[in-house]
Amino acid sequence: MQVSGAIRTLVLTGKTLVMKYIMVLFIALLSLPVSVCGQPDRESEIGKLTADIYSATEFQRIADSMQLSVSELSCYPVISPIKNPVISSGFGMRRHPVYKMKKFHTGVDIPKAKGTPVYATGSGLVIRKGYNPGYGHFVEIQHAGGFHSFYAHLSKTLVNAGDSVRMGKYIAYVGNSGLTTGYHLHYEIRKGNRFLNPVAWCCCLLEIILKEETQYEISNYLFTAWRESEIPGGVTSSYYYVAQPFRFKQAINMQIV
Repeated sequence: MQVSGAIRTLVLTGKTLVMKYIMVLFIALLSLPVSVCGQPDRESEIGKLTADIYSATEFQRIADSMQLSVSELSCYPVISPIKNPVISSGFGMRRHPVYKMKKFHTGVDIPKAKGTPVYATGSGLVIRKGYNPGYGHFVEIQHAGGFHSFYAHLSKTLVNAGDSVRMGKYIAYVGNSGLTTGYHLHYEIRKGNRFLNPVAWCCCLLEIILKEETQYEISNYLFTAWRESEIPGGVTSSYYYVAQPFRFKQAINMQIV
């Protein structure tokens, strides 16, 4: 019984340490200025390696080989733009809900109530903010490696062109402006003239961190530590948003609940 109690004490202590590690990691990240994405020489080397990268899988290989830090990873669109997202319309060919004909869907649609917070998926520079008859109110952010994230059908935007933003910054509200059939966020990732499937990118930071779990001996506790009930008081919602797992209805094999 004494041995069993000692083991239980060690497990609980492990969970507490993991929780502290995760929260300190992300709070420290969000405290960094946007320009802190790596040293100039290293940034140049990473830039050359990511110049021809378009898929999240290829990006993860670069991240592994270069051992990118979280601050370096934050310069790319590697998290979800909305807390607890569920995709209603995926990337690729679909029957357009308004035109009633097959058209290529250049991003993903995430239905949420009007006014739901929209977050920057990576640190970068706001290069466009405006209104389009199709996209409605939109924001576009330029990230490292030539990647751009695009947020549309917004009800209100909170940033302006020329603003520097950090990953996880609250940039807009969900709406139904433009050509829509209901409240949702249309989210895209672009590079050059290509539209990229955003789904894998939204889980990218989480998956990279999970690959490092053995290094920090947290393989048994990581998901448990991220449950909302264990988030300590005083931590802002944006910190919790970045640190939590992401849930998608389709296109990923693993669902975290």
